[in-house]
Amino acid sequence: MIKLLGSLLIIISGTFIGKSLCDDLKQKIKFLDDFQKFLFYTKSEIEYRNSHPNSIVQTFKCNSNLDNFFEKCLVLTRNGENFPGAWEKTFYNCPFDENKIVLNFGRELGAYDVKNQILLCNLTIDNLNPVLKKNKSCMLNNKKLFITLGLCMGSIISILLF
Repeated sequence: MIKLLGSLLIIISGTFIGKSLCDDLKQKIKFLDDFQKFLFYTKSEIEYRNSHPNSIVQTFKCNSNLDNFFEKCLVLTRNGENFPGAWEKTFYNCPFDENKIVLNFGRELGAYDVKNQILLCNLTIDNLNPVLKKNKSCMLNNKKLFITLGLCMGSIISILLF
């Protein structure tokens, strides 16, 4: 009876590991979606209001982890750090930024005239689109695969142990 309960717990644990992998991918997609919205917002703020990067980051609101990163960046700038340095310290170890698109964008934001900042926004949007499409298609195609693999790995480990 205890062996059966133990193997059932291992199988359930494997399934939850697969689900957590799926949830991590969902969070990454949400982060990249919000960053894309931020890019469009930044482009319009620079083009029509000629806003400073600090005010753009301060006024943009989203409902993903991006908001937490922006808060850290704003705290660093309030403590005397320049904007590109604060951005780099904030996004340097970002788990959602595997291609360093977010990091490179902030290093250059505010360093050029309005026309070049708009070009920077367009370039970053063009670089972000394939990454976002790839992650969305991976999520769409492999949504159940993560959970199934977790279930199978839990079953295999359970069989090997007992």
